[in-house]
Amino acid sequence: MQTRPPYSLFFLAFVLVQLFPAPCLFGLAEDTNNWNLIFEDDFSYPSAKLSEHWKAMSSASWNDESAAVPFSFSDKSPWRTDRDTLYGVNQNGIFDNITCTVPFYGDIRVDWVVVSEKDNLNYNCFMSGDNRWQGYMFHVAAFGDPLRCALTLGANDNSTLASARLAAPLPVRQPVHLRMEYEGNTIRLFVESTLVIQYVDPYPRSTTSPVYFGFENNLNNIQRIDGVRVHVKKPAAISSPPVLKTNQTGARTSVVLTPSTNGQQQVLIDFETIPEDRMVGKWNIRLSPFSDSADSRNNSEWSFIPVNEAALPAGLKFNRCLGLNLDIQDSTIEDYASFSPIEPLSDILTPDGQGVLHNVGLIKSITVTIRGGNAGHGLELRLRDQYHRPMTVRFGTLDFIGWRKLVWENPMYNQIRRDRALTRPAPPPLLPLTLVLDSLVVYKAYFESQGHFVGYIKDIRIEYDPAAAPQTGGSP
Repeated sequence: MQTRPPYSLFFLAFVLVQLFPAPCLFGLAEDTNNWNLIFEDDFSYPSAKLSEHWKAMSSASWNDESAAVPFSFSDKSPWRTDRDTLYGVNQNGIFDNITCTVPFYGDIRVDWVVVSEKDNLNYNCFMSGDNRWQGYMFHVAAFGDPLRCALTLGANDNSTLASARLAAPLPVRQPVHLRMEYEGNTIRLFVESTLVIQYVDPYPRSTTSPVYFGFENNLNNIQRIDGVRVHVKKPAAISSPPVLKTNQTGARTSVVLTPSTNGQQQVLIDFETIPEDRMVGKWNIRLSPFSDSADSRNNSEWSFIPVNEAALPAGLKFNRCLGLNLDIQDSTIEDYASFSPIEPLSDILTPDGQGVLHNVGLIKSITVTIRGGNAGHGLELRLRDQYHRPMTVRFGTLDFIGWRKLVWENPMYNQIRRDRALTRPAPPPLLPLTLVLDSLVVYKAYFESQGHFVGYIKDIRIEYDPAAAPQTGGSP
């Protein structure tokens, strides 16, 4: 009988290194003090207990989440615990995914050690999304090539965001230390001491949405994983305060909006021109649990409001807008109410300009045309893309009188354009995004006593660089 490697010794050594790291052992010791260990798993428990912090599913398709079938953990399941390790035994070449169900917020770093018992291919892992079909997917020694590494996003026909090659094949039946990081808008993969992939996502990241991570086993491979450690730190500054590009003279407001010389500004939604049958009976108001009462629901409504064009400030001309009447209760919390579709808008079937924009590359700015006059209230815009990644932009308080264009500017825009222009060889084309309007949220600041909100919104526009057509083909 063949003697199996003493995995416990390998993993013990790895854990000791994590607890008592030597300087620059993994080439990352310089910022250790900025990260806090908040989760660890050494899998020294029965398989059934995996369900306390993990979930798993199998799928015969690498690009179709609907084909995935969840499975329970047992001593015979494709992912299970064995000899104090997470043991993955893939059968029939399908895709076995396991996801840590603990939500993490802000910047996240995940370390683990893996031993492949069969071959040195497909050390695949993912983060950000709930599974490989929604998150960033690192393909490590993948596509049948022991040196090839790639980063993809979701079920996107294998469109590659970044790629690299390892200096040498990974060893079989020996521990390999891997690390994923999601810091600000930057996604990284380390193999041992080497930074292999670094990608800056042009899509502004939401700092209020949870980050998940997990592993994949496929093509009949057998893997053991241990020493999972998750560190987080305070989120980096990803969004900036809104830039109000306005000029106010007397009782009238003249709007100043400098057009981009690189991008194009398109309508996400225009409440003047959108057909009424696209919204009436299909959008509604949702009050927070603090305000959700029968009286508040009766006092909250929305409608299309006619506008007297002659009373508008210079530079604006329209005859209809959205009117919101929201009964947000007085309290000492940041209370809120949202206006959103009853059923989420389809990123495929919804036409451009009716709450959806297709082929968005790098976002430069987002503009909302709105009438102020509600001290103590603020506006928040919530978007998502076709991979269900959320984006939240706050435009600050509406403590002004009359119509204005509120502009949020992407602080990463110029840096990303500069970095891409200087990168050699040229980076892959920007991944085409479909932006979908999730909701408009009106919130009342802490300790602000004024609760009732009456507001008017004309449109939402997004300025962006268009994306190139995606690259397709291949298997994972």
